[in-house]
Amino acid sequence: MPMINFQKNSAVELFGLDQTLGYQIGFEYVRQLAIHLRNSVNNPTKDGFKTIYNWQYCHSLDFWSRMLSVHCNPEKELESNKKGESPLRQLIYPLVQITIGTIRLLPTAQFFPLRFYLIRSLIRLSQNTGVYIPIFPLLSEVLNSTSFSKFPKPTNLAAIDFDNAIKVSQAYLGTRTYQNGLIEQFIELTSEFFVLYCKSVSFPELITPAVITLRRYMKKSTNAKFSKQLANLVDKLNSNGKFIEQKRSTIEYGPSNKAEVAKFLQDIEWDKTPLGAYVATQRAVREAKLKVLRESLAAAEDEEKNKKDADSDDEELDAEDMDVDSEDEE
Repeated sequence: MPMINFQKNSAVELFGLDQTLGYQIGFEYVRQLAIHLRNSVNNPTKDGFKTIYNWQYCHSLDFWSRMLSVHCNPEKELESNKKGESPLRQLIYPLVQITIGTIRLLPTAQFFPLRFYLIRSLIRLSQNTGVYIPIFPLLSEVLNSTSFSKFPKPTNLAAIDFDNAIKVSQAYLGTRTYQNGLIEQFIELTSEFFVLYCKSVSFPELITPAVITLRRYMKKSTNAKFSKQLANLVDKLNSNGKFIEQKRSTIEYGPSNKAEVAKFLQDIEWDKTPLGAYVATQRAVREAKLKVLRESLAAAEDEEKNKKDADSDDEELDAEDMDVDSEDEE
């Protein structure tokens, strides 16, 4: 995966050489992605979703997200374009629509990793382009899954690296390992989405639907561990909302004054806000866990490879012994 991401980032730079030509190329490829998705939606078959739910398609969506994140960044647009807006920005809306359509094509627990993978792409796109994307509804949909509500089965299965997965095997469904992974992903991505707006003057209004949804879910949830984490997240959202309300109570301009609104809390770092501090801490903890997980997965792969090599050597020795025996008989 690191090598693929390196190739994506390298290709992204090429589109900055001629953004008008880049738009023409991007339009054709994004259009082709839309055609594939439309065909899969209009002609549902048992295996029809496989043309969409695969790494090639997901990498394509992620690549265009990376490209637009780089070249449609407002600061870079001012440097690269005299008009102040990149022609590539016209691709943001169709790409977002295709990505959301892909996420909702097959909303089953087995493909929740794909949903989370693409949501990360949308968060990156929103963060770098300044375009608001309604991501929380895509996350809240997973709360209705039995993967969250049912009591999980104990298992010895290894933890899942959600950064490098778009599907889990049937063996993971309904297990404690998978449920714990889903809980971590939900908390992480929900907080990562809202922290994009932790300094926004409209933050209190933005979180209201999410807070109501999460509180309703906690009331009926039987998963004490998950409810505790949700309660902590809701508390951080509300704390940040009160922080913004306190700061904006002193201002003397209205929402129509966009220039002043853009300067709101400009002198405060994002990680100094209540939600920002929470997310910064969670990122550090997550990085440590991810490092341990990837080291254990790499060790397991090496062990399996060594076992295969040993078995191969044994087979070669057996073959040599058979040759020697046949020569002795002659």
